[in-house]
Amino acid sequence: NRSSLTNTLRGVTNEEKLNNLWVKMQITVNSIFDS
Repeated sequence: NRSSLTNTLRGVTNEEKLNNLWVKMQITVNSIFDS
């Protein structure tokens, strides 16, 4: 039961990391093209 909870939390964390990485990449690309 605890391992399934850990896997769920890990999945959410990975998804958040991907979203944060995508946002940072877009911001970086936008700043490069703006300047």
